[in-house]
Amino acid sequence: WHYIVKKKYMKHQCISMLKKKQSNSPVWNDLLQVKDAYVHGRKMIVGNGNKTNLWKDTWCTELPLVAKFADLFNICNEQKCSVAQLAHSGWRLTFRHWLGENLQNHLRELCDILTFFALNEEDDYPKWCWEKSGIFMVKSAYEHLCCNETGASYKIFGKQKFL
Repeated sequence: WHYIVKKKYMKHQCISMLKKKQSNSPVWNDLLQVKDAYVHGRKMIVGNGNKTNLWKDTWCTELPLVAKFADLFNICNEQKCSVAQLAHSGWRLTFRHWLGENLQNHLRELCDILTFFALNEEDDYPKWCWEKSGIFMVKSAYEHLCCNETGASYKIFGKQKFL
């Protein structure tokens, strides 16, 4: 069923960019309510970069780049691009206004991270950080969120009926 979901709902998008829509099935929209918890527990292993969101997925550092470089993200024109899209542009970002000295230093730091990263022909895939095997398990997600997270965004697990 993984491939059916991928073809119908994800197409060529990164999972971190998916949104609820009226045209989606109710089950899919329910799953999207816990998407942020899923994204929080995984790191993308980048191959060709097509399925990894540059800013919102964790892939080249221990946090998503949006968390580390929020000031650049807020004024960046490429907020919704994949790693592949930016790599094919030579890792060049554009901004809505001139960068002051502090932002230029942050941009240099970001460029130092990105320019040493090389894409390959393999597909991107997620590695589940909360399991030694790296494979997603509902049990580890539930245990991690119930024991380690108390934020309101994860209270949805208590309202869902699991079959």
